[in-house]
Amino acid sequence: MKTIRRNKKWRAGRGGTVRERLRQSPLVDTETVMRSARELSTTSRISTEDMFDWLSGANAPVLEIFSPGEEPKLFPLTGEEVTIGRDQSNRIPIPFPNVSRRHARVFFQGEEYRLEDLDSTNGTFVNGIRIKRCVLRNSDQIRIGSVRMVFAYQRIAGAEK
Repeated sequence: MKTIRRNKKWRAGRGGTVRERLRQSPLVDTETVMRSARELSTTSRISTEDMFDWLSGANAPVLEIFSPGEEPKLFPLTGEEVTIGRDQSNRIPIPFPNVSRRHARVFFQGEEYRLEDLDSTNGTFVNGIRIKRCVLRNSDQIRIGSVRMVFAYQRIAGAEK
């Protein structure tokens, strides 16, 4: 295995860029260094086509609801406020005793979906962290009582080209 030579003289501006100097070094395997840098990146590229599909509404946000003893359900989000709780007047009623009557709400604000806990007794959790209010991101795991939900952007069947 080759190692990277560290030398303070190899700063950019003294005989070329750091990358050029590394390429010239016999002790550096640049392909391994570049591959490692790509693997460490936490962002992924989105194709232009996928971006235009998303902007045109080809992807719709949904809550996938996993209740104990029931089949998973998809609840499409349309930009309107959605309340979640034990009471049947909520848009998403959850009939479990560890869920407050008006437990939480999902709403659209500033081009983002947000989740807010409505001072529930047992709390609202996103990705294992208790929240008061947060912005929802694709694939966020939401837990309200014993019910698990996943916030996701789902491709609309009629949006295929």
